[in-house]
Amino acid sequence: MGWHTCFSNSNADVNSDANFDPAAPNLRHLSGDEGTDGRIDAVRPVTEERLAEFTTAMKQDLNTSGALGVVFELVRPLNTAIDTGELGAGDVPAVKAVFDRFDSVLGVIALRRQEDQQTTLPSEEIDRLVAARQDARKRRDFAEGDRIRQQLADAGIVLEDSAAGTRWKRK
Repeated sequence: MGWHTCFSNSNADVNSDANFDPAAPNLRHLSGDEGTDGRIDAVRPVTEERLAEFTTAMKQDLNTSGALGVVFELVRPLNTAIDTGELGAGDVPAVKAVFDRFDSVLGVIALRRQEDQQTTLPSEEIDRLVAARQDARKRRDFAEGDRIRQQLADAGIVLEDSAAGTRWKRK
């Protein structure tokens, strides 16, 4: 569970840093039993439309700001679809393909990966701490939950709790 993402159909790969892509927040927590049953048809039209808009923007005298706007126009509905359970793990490859295309032009995801490699707390450890915090909260051990939140905050990690679960992001 996390705001950061990875792209894979299997639970084993879902938390793999090798598949990590921070440009498409919120997909990491998806697994085969969450969200839809993995239907790609729910997300494909949106991703294809945004990819076409992105390509059009870049062909207009390298309209980078327009292209970046398209990226964010895709991220917002994807996050909403995840929060409402309308996006499943089976949708991840289609989303990954679009973000890979965006990155092949803009190179921003690769830049973020380099930044993330400089942090002291790896994604797996953050996910482990978030899960430990969730367990503490379920046990009503709020002092432990607060301690973990503070530990993550000290490491530059912001937690956002919602009805859909806890998301995290780097400051």
